[in-house]
Formats: sequence, C-alpha cells, structure tokens
Amino acid sequence: PDTQAPTLRAKKFGEEVAMYEWDATGRWRRVRVVVPAQHGDGSVKEVSGWMLLRSDEIGDLLQQVPHRKQDEAEEADNMEVAG
Repeated sequence: PDTQAPTLRAKKFGEEVAMYEWDATGRWRRVRVVVPAQHGDGSVKEVSGWMLLRSDEIGDLLQQVPHRKQDEAEEADNMEVAG
C-alpha cells in the first residue's frame, strides 16, 4: 500500500466497507472493490485494494461500527466505515 498508488475507487462518507487483513505497517487494511473490467461492454470485476485507516494530516479516515443482527456477527471484526 502506498498513498501515491493509483486509486481504484473512492468511498463516500458513511459507506460501510468490509475489511480484511492488515498490511505490515498496521496502517492499511485490504478491501475488495468492484471496478470496470475494461472490456468496453460495461462489465465489472472485483479486485483487492488497500484503504488507509488514519492520515497524519487529516486524522482518522475509518472507524469500526457495531452490527445489529446476529447473522452479521462473523463480519463484525471486518466492518469499517469510510469517513
């Protein structure tokens, strides 16, 4: 992960994001995002990317949110909110 890398997709404030493993620095989390497949037919594909959790200039970029339903309990550790 690198702040100078090309952006795959932006997230809106308040949008939930499923997050997976941490990078070696503990500052980034792996995410899966849907992007155009570049076939010219409007198709999309899911790819891995990284999201920075905290910016030195801005502060916190993501925060963990509690889940309301029992069937979402397994994902609770992986859910963060952009913003």
